Amino acid sequence: MIEISAEKKANNFKVNIKGHAMYSAGEDILCSAVSILYYSLVAAAEKDALVTSLETNTQKGLGEISFSGGRES
Repeated sequence: MIEISAEKKANNFKVNIKGHAMYSAGEDILCSAVSILYYSLVAAAEKDALVTSLETNTQKGLGEISFSGGRES
């Protein structure tokens, strides 16, 4: 099972993703979809000129991103 949590405190953001979907060994389309969303979030934060700090931790079955600043939508 994939667990995702997100926090926002003032202008600080944190997203944690952990686990596996176990849909199909070697062809897990759900894990692939979650991974591409995680990497897209990291890339967007890296390119956002208003992000003042960025920390990531990417491992097999784990993705964590914390950042401050950024654009409000």
